[in-house]
Amino acid sequence: MLQASADVVVVGGGPSGLVVAAEAAAGGARVVLLEQRVEGTTSRAGTILPRVLEILDSRGLSGRIMKRAQETRSYPYDSGHIWAGFEWVEWRHLESRYGMTMMIPQGITESILREWAAESGADCRYGWAADDVEISETGASVRGTGPEGAFEVRAPYVVGADGVRSLVRDRAGIAFKGRPASFTGVIADAYWDYRWPSGRRHFDNELGWVSAFQFGPGITRFIMVHRDERNRPKGDPIDAVELSERLGEVIEEQIEFTELASASRFTDSHRIVDSFRTGPVFLVGEAARVHYPASGVGMNFCIQDAFNLGWKLGAVCAGHADDALLDTYDTERRPVAQELLQSVDAQVAIQFNFSPEGVAMKRRFAEHMFELPDVQRHICKELNGLTVAYDTQANDPLGGLPMPDIDVATIGAEIVRIAELLRDHRFVLLVLERNVDLDLGPFEELCSTVVCRATRRPAALDGVDAVLIRPDGYVSWVRRTGEVTPTVEEHLKLLLGK
Repeated sequence: MLQASADVVVVGGGPSGLVVAAEAAAGGARVVLLEQRVEGTTSRAGTILPRVLEILDSRGLSGRIMKRAQETRSYPYDSGHIWAGFEWVEWRHLESRYGMTMMIPQGITESILREWAAESGADCRYGWAADDVEISETGASVRGTGPEGAFEVRAPYVVGADGVRSLVRDRAGIAFKGRPASFTGVIADAYWDYRWPSGRRHFDNELGWVSAFQFGPGITRFIMVHRDERNRPKGDPIDAVELSERLGEVIEEQIEFTELASASRFTDSHRIVDSFRTGPVFLVGEAARVHYPASGVGMNFCIQDAFNLGWKLGAVCAGHADDALLDTYDTERRPVAQELLQSVDAQVAIQFNFSPEGVAMKRRFAEHMFELPDVQRHICKELNGLTVAYDTQANDPLGGLPMPDIDVATIGAEIVRIAELLRDHRFVLLVLERNVDLDLGPFEELCSTVVCRATRRPAALDGVDAVLIRPDGYVSWVRRTGEVTPTVEEHLKLLLGK
């Protein structure tokens, strides 16, 4: 039996597992990732939203994403998104450099994340299937079968990124609570030339709802919930001709195709674990929660979960932080997941009411309320997981939210973006006023201190002397002119437990 040891073993190599592995390894942890698939996935998620583009930018990956997205369509950018089937939620209402929905198949996203995880130093083993996980107070032992036979990997920490049927969650005895499905829908990639001029189209009437967009050369992705198909078992096969007929009924045009690149049924069941952490075990992505894929945000929230956890595992394994820092993964991300499930329930209740009254309500909401700026702003934040601030102990409106994406002029006369300052995976202490002297004490080696001036200062930064930004881009500490606050050294001591 092949045996190996690591600081962290990640079971599952989808987007969330790869992001955890990359971040933890870049932060100093020895990481082994086990994924039974040799090749990446061919379908599933198809969009990346602004907050995740910001995250990828902070690691130098946004350019790769944009370039590769153009392999499937020449113009992969949408100015907005959908919510409960309504279009458009305009990203101009969100304060982000990335005011766009990036249309890109998950398979391409996954290939880029595989490259990044390897570049970050993670030991990624594809074709290695985990068969059992033994968990103790001191860590975990993962056993399985790989290309060279049986293996065992031991580590103080194990991350379950192995999906809705998670082996790690099962062996840890973590309850997965929720409610059963009330309907079934279809997601299919059809060999059919996309015919509509806009980037994405949505259709609904008393028979159902359909979303359609180009998903590759000669391939159109259709997502459908049909009134008369709502009770089909999830495992029922999908016939291409029958599907095209049902699509035509909702779209109210003739749709004809005879072959599918991929197709599956989905439901609106949702479940969530009681805790994202139990001892040495952490759950990310669909191992931690599953829900109807409302507005296509699922992978985006999975990546944000993983980004939150990864840098913390790196800091603890490298000896920069106490194990207690890892508890904040649950306290910060589980409330976001709960808020997401509430949003999904609300969207489902609105979107799939095909009664005459339900259709009338949707028409009226779309005409009179959906485009109101305050409604648009809230939905933009909701879709990006920004309606819940982390409890970072920063008693400030900026605390627990992503740092505003500003440009700053440094002492060296260089104009840089916040995302660029975060690319070395360190805390960033941004000193925005002259003659501000801050002592980091023993934490100086963990931080990049940048004395600068914001080229354009948003109202949120009025009166701010200095900001401490975590490696994941969230504001951890703020000092405003004239305010008495804990020193940045005291704050880091409390956060890192050192």
